[in-house]
Amino acid sequence: VNKDFMFHLLSSEEFQRKLIKHSTGSTVTGIQQKKLSKLEVCYPRLTDQRKIASILSTCDEVIEKTEAAIAKYQALKQGMMHDLFTRGIDVKTGKLRPSYQDSPELYKESKLGMIPKDWEVNELGNLTKLVTDGSHFSPIPQEKGMPIGNVKDMLDSTFNYDGCTKIIPEVFELLTRQNCSPKKGDVLLSKDGTVGKVIHFEDEQQIVLLSSIAIIRVNELIESAYLAWALRSEIFDKALYSLLSGSALKRIPLKDIQKIKTPFSKSLEEQQLIASRLKTIENKLKSEQSALTKYQQLKAGLMQDLLTGKVEVSVAEETLKN
Repeated sequence: VNKDFMFHLLSSEEFQRKLIKHSTGSTVTGIQQKKLSKLEVCYPRLTDQRKIASILSTCDEVIEKTEAAIAKYQALKQGMMHDLFTRGIDVKTGKLRPSYQDSPELYKESKLGMIPKDWEVNELGNLTKLVTDGSHFSPIPQEKGMPIGNVKDMLDSTFNYDGCTKIIPEVFELLTRQNCSPKKGDVLLSKDGTVGKVIHFEDEQQIVLLSSIAIIRVNELIESAYLAWALRSEIFDKALYSLLSGSALKRIPLKDIQKIKTPFSKSLEEQQLIASRLKTIENKLKSEQSALTKYQQLKAGLMQDLLTGKVEVSVAEETLKN
């Protein structure tokens, strides 16, 4: 038996199920060595084993490279967020300003530390037209209907609409009239339970929200996309969690959300540039994450097919090339 083939065989779901079936114990499960040595496995001829191991090892290499790319982009994104929210972008050159250490004359003191001279620090209450939240009562769930979103339904930039609770259209319309429905461009912030999830709402899909999500509608001083990124930054991690109240259920009241201080450029063009740079790196990150999911699914399918003999090795090799 080829050792690389055996490694993949023992990692397969089918063999893992077999292990569990023959395991004993309640708190800590295990399998006796005697039982383990008697477990039966099926395997093809040695030449096919080598080919199967090569195919699956190639999948592993691609997955590892993709995971490395994701880690690189995540680190790059964090570094960019720190630099962009402390140094900003020179609109004339399109580049980061020199650091405070290199050009202190470009900066000034603020309540949040040193910021560029043409930036300001202000509370969200002064930068918004509306800071509210969703429904304070939970409508009766329906099998079909319109979606009402909760914190659990929030993804990186949208909602998991399929997972949302459904409510009757009449209640949906009532909650829409009560400002429980976000408009395009609103910034949504989870404020109860899991605190700090942020969505810059750009969906065409209509949805109403429960009270665990704050709806922030900006005024003319600040770009909504910029604010969404600012709320995801390390500056706001500190600000948000310093405002947490409650013990069992962590939450931030609306009045405290309005007190959160944000640094921002007086130039809307600079704000747009910052949001655009971060959106670009985020899209690259999502592309790699999507590719990783695809490769993981491909490997899982190949393991199921190759290690059980459902698909010939030659067919699998062609699949991998494609």
